Amino acid sequence: ILRHQDQDLYYREHGERYGIGSYAHRPMPVVAADLGVTPEHVDEHSMPSRLDFTPEDFAQPWEASKELLPALRHAEIEDGFNGIFSFTPDGGPIVGQSREVEGFYVAEAVWVTHSAGVARAVAQVLTAGSSEIDLGECDVDRFEDVQLAPSYVSETSQQNFVEIYDVLHPLQPKESPRNLRVSPFNARHRELGGYFLEGGGWERPYWFEANAALLDELPGEWQPPARDAWSAQYSSPIAAAEAWKTRTAVAMYDMTPLKRLEISGPGAVALLQRLTTGDVAKKPGAVTYCLLLNKQGGIRSDITVARLDEETFQVGANGSIDLAYFTCEARRQRAEDPTQWAQVRDITGGTCCIGLWGPLAREVVSSISSDDFSNEGLRYFRAKKSTIGGVPVTAMRLSYVGELGWEIYTSADNGQRLWDVLWAAGQPHGIIAAGRAAFSALRLEKGYRSWGTDMTTEHDPYEAGLGFSVKLAKDDFVGKAALEGRSEETSKRRLRCLTVDDGRSLVLGKEPVFYKDEPVGYVTSAAFGYSIGKPIAYAYLPGEVAEGDAVEIEYFGNRIRATVTPEPLFDPEMKRLRG
Repeated sequence: ILRHQDQDLYYREHGERYGIGSYAHRPMPVVAADLGVTPEHVDEHSMPSRLDFTPEDFAQPWEASKELLPALRHAEIEDGFNGIFSFTPDGGPIVGQSREVEGFYVAEAVWVTHSAGVARAVAQVLTAGSSEIDLGECDVDRFEDVQLAPSYVSETSQQNFVEIYDVLHPLQPKESPRNLRVSPFNARHRELGGYFLEGGGWERPYWFEANAALLDELPGEWQPPARDAWSAQYSSPIAAAEAWKTRTAVAMYDMTPLKRLEISGPGAVALLQRLTTGDVAKKPGAVTYCLLLNKQGGIRSDITVARLDEETFQVGANGSIDLAYFTCEARRQRAEDPTQWAQVRDITGGTCCIGLWGPLAREVVSSISSDDFSNEGLRYFRAKKSTIGGVPVTAMRLSYVGELGWEIYTSADNGQRLWDVLWAAGQPHGIIAAGRAAFSALRLEKGYRSWGTDMTTEHDPYEAGLGFSVKLAKDDFVGKAALEGRSEETSKRRLRCLTVDDGRSLVLGKEPVFYKDEPVGYVTSAAFGYSIGKPIAYAYLPGEVAEGDAVEIEYFGNRIRATVTPEPLFDPEMKRLRG
């Protein structure tokens, strides 16, 4: 087999003939329903996946082939056909058990490049319940409903066909379709000059041009570094100003796109206790950070669980995969004991959330609410119903950026009003809207993990530095038996915090990491830490690598020196969060 990547061509010998395949043509989408049924007699010339050859689409690839292989210059095209490939909205395979039909497993859109790995993974799922490699990026349930619409599948699949061998920036969004899902704050975001990227169909502001003027006020120690052409894409120095204002005043973050589930009913406690590593059997108002594990102890998700009343919980989840998991497990639990039923609802679309964070957040809320938002009135990792500026809300004292504040939830119809009352109340305190670019940097300064990048089913809680979330003293839960005898100290690898020695060289994630000139891991997450004035990276390193040790990160062929550093880098005493 020969491949000519520059021209999207591949070749294979067939006896005395040569087979040529090409991607270098226009997308020609095929509707599955138009393929018909499999003919009674199937051979190489009669099958649903063999469509009529279109010579005009092969003209340029044929010329490129003759230039590469001179022996073809005197050959003729003997036979041709248009083949069919399965493309998905994100280009990955579709693998796993259907949440609609238990015992029905799917392995679709599998190319030859995936085939052996998918076969092994499916065999492991069928025999052991999970695979050695994380399947999150090809999980059958990973897509949001909007991404399953035929128009979305067609448009994104055609774009994936065009880009199949392109080198894409990790933040590069889909060009189209866009504006499929927007939060109730979208109009205000646009008024502030929001720069949007897309994820799961949601428009997510990464920074706001309205904050550009803050760069003139930015202290010298907060100045962002110069970026090379690659890292400068989908980036702006405005993120530094937004991080600065979050740390020194107060900022509003749109947290609406994050998946929210409601789990309720007489079996809700039992369901959550069985599936999570934490103890959620607490009094109403308690919020618990915990993990979902597979039977082998791998991390399938991290979630927050807020007990709103005796039988109702709000779960901050990581996407449709979590929704499918809870739905299937609730169905199984009810089948075993009908009295222990639990209802699982996706409430994301009907609700919205503002993260109000910063040292002046309490001044903002207290000016428009008669409820008690003091330390005594709402402690860290607690939730309560309240009214803010006349808007009914649920406030949870959580912060993914490491500052005082709350995740403030309300119904979607009240969303813009909530934004407006907080915005008006915050003007005397220098409030700003901030985007995900600043958010990502601030969460790394605090060492907060992001599921799917910093940990997956390939990692256990102790390797990921999340052992604190595992309550082995409680009754049995999924994965508990596998964790017996494990600890951070005995882990063969651990997720480590790295800071770049020169203070300016940036990496983006997935870069290889070297220790004593040997490749030992890769960067999971990275950002410039504006509060500490250094680039930050996280990577899984061998257990023997210690704090203070030197490593190197390879970025476009260059080795960047970094140091394994204690974490968190910012506010390790948690004084600001609990202030």
